[in-house]
Amino acid sequence: MIDLHCHILPGIDDGADSLQTALDMARIALDNGITAAAATSHLGYPSELWAFCRRRDQRLERLREALAKAGLPLELYPGAEIYVDDDLFFAPRLTPAALNGSRFLLVEFTFGVLTYTQLRRYLAELREREARPIIAHPERLLCFRRNPSWINELREEGILFQINAASLAGYGNRDEHRLAAQMAVSQVADFLATDAHDPVRRPPNFAALRRRFPAALDEDQIRYMTETAPAAVLADELPPKRAWDELIW
Repeated sequence: MIDLHCHILPGIDDGADSLQTALDMARIALDNGITAAAATSHLGYPSELWAFCRRRDQRLERLREALAKAGLPLELYPGAEIYVDDDLFFAPRLTPAALNGSRFLLVEFTFGVLTYTQLRRYLAELREREARPIIAHPERLLCFRRNPSWINELREEGILFQINAASLAGYGNRDEHRLAAQMAVSQVADFLATDAHDPVRRPPNFAALRRRFPAALDEDQIRYMTETAPAAVLADELPPKRAWDELIW
């Protein structure tokens, strides 16, 4: 499995708080069948891109060395989870924060109120910069839970979506689980990741979560979201196209 969204880099955001914590997360990931992960620390202000990338790259190299020394064969790729608001319009090109230097950006939006006009402006700005946005955990965002038709419209335009394994397994609130399940079963979701932050509260325990996934979700779809599609993105390729069904809320 390739985990396209996790916060394993130590001392850079609200994820791993130390190198030892990061190593503990790596052990759990490997025990759960995760062999590669994108280190997607939070980039809270896109205008602070260069300072963020310097910190990220330093910690990434240090963690890679520690993994090798500990004999933990978890392959790490650079990335970021980019918080998008009006600061985006003052930011440079965000390519250095993309997933493994590709055109694909993992982006998140406010958990509060977000209008459709705002959302479209942000996505248009990213695409004008020749980026391909991947929206992180849409099932956790109030705007999508209230307006699932937005997902249908954005999907029609080629926007990609990443859902969290914990949401799909029924953790979090009922509406989060319901939307994640609909997106997965309808093949609207492109990626399934852990969004892990630590070894205890939010661990990369994918195998345990998988046992709680909806029965209607078949193995081929799980494989697509955790292997095929992430591998394509890390190689800077569009994931293979699939037929999908519109969400009905």
